[in-house]
Amino acid sequence: MWPFVKKKEQSAQEKQENPEDRRRLARIDMILTVNCHLPGEQELFRISTENVNVLGIKFVSPVELKELQDLDMKILLQSNFPTINVKGRVVWVIKKATDKKTIYIGGIEFFPYDEEEKKFFQKFIDKHVTGEFEIPPQKRP
Repeated sequence: MWPFVKKKEQSAQEKQENPEDRRRLARIDMILTVNCHLPGEQELFRISTENVNVLGIKFVSPVELKELQDLDMKILLQSNFPTINVKGRVVWVIKKATDKKTIYIGGIEFFPYDEEEKKFFQKFIDKHVTGEFEIPPQKRP
């Protein structure tokens, strides 16, 4: 397991202002592609992660996602690794617009998922953190 990041204590107001400070487990910076599907819809779309842990992700998306929206996701690790299949809920999202495009940055908390998949994902993250292997840079969707 990677060392937890010690943060300075924050007031309740400061935690409310920055949704990333509410997480229960430290996240590791890692860009991965995630294939997503909204329940009840046929269309698939891709988002990318900025950071991950076994409980959730921070994402960047060209598609508008809303708080409390549920998603089915396949997290693509590397070509020689299986995907991680999870369901989750958007817990926060911020819209960022530039002259050329609009993106959405937010956090997704995973619903409970298969323990074996969770252990495998943790091992994958740990090996990345310890430098046993590096994830090659990926292009954002």
